[in-house]
Amino acid sequence: MIRLLALLCVLALPAVAQEPILRSEIDEAEAIPGQAVSLRLSILVPTFLPDPPVWPSYEAPNLLVRVAATSPVSERIDGVTWSGVSRRYLIAPMVPGAMSLPAQEIAVTWADPETNAPRQAVLSTAPLTITGVVPEGTEGLDPFLAADDL
Repeated sequence: MIRLLALLCVLALPAVAQEPILRSEIDEAEAIPGQAVSLRLSILVPTFLPDPPVWPSYEAPNLLVRVAATSPVSERIDGVTWSGVSRRYLIAPMVPGAMSLPAQEIAVTWADPETNAPRQAVLSTAPLTITGVVPEGTEGLDPFLAADDL
């Protein structure tokens, strides 16, 4: 009897809303000036995205930033397939030294799992530091030129 009562109480509880997930991965934190590191941001939601996310630009002084790819993604989370989108940035320091990128916001519109009504969330990335490093033996070059030949 107690088990039946506990089961009825659990079934009577409203479903917990599942919020979007933001994943971030960077392949390296250091690069020779002019060479890019790869940053991938992935957003997953339990339903679908009726509108594309509003991505950050990551533009900053002494950095060259390009969007390499934007593609759909899906992943099984707790036995359920979540869908989303992934964006890959190529970020190249243009000078030696550390360049700090503050946390960025991504506006996401996704469908509510129960009503399919649009819901909005703002996700924050972690701050990043990308460092331009010159190869050993080239520290005195002014300016530093990254090249195989001249």
